[in-house]
Amino acid sequence: MKPFVVAVVAAVAIALGASVLLGAVQELAYQKFQTSAVRLSSPGTNLVGLKWNGDPTPADITEMTRDKAEEERLDAKGS
Repeated sequence: MKPFVVAVVAAVAIALGASVLLGAVQELAYQKFQTSAVRLSSPGTNLVGLKWNGDPTPADITEMTRDKAEEERLDAKGS
């Protein structure tokens, strides 16, 4: 029983040590892979805006439907 307890304690110690070491060394991808040609001011808000929640508004849905209908009408006219 004693070797098992020693093994568990050693495994926990190794896991905690690895966690601390990796936490200190790890960098976020947008920090690690920066280039001069890429402008990322604030990852997560730079593509869609601060107020975007992912849900389209009724006006957006109406506009998308209207655009799709117009596209289909033009395709039918061109055929």
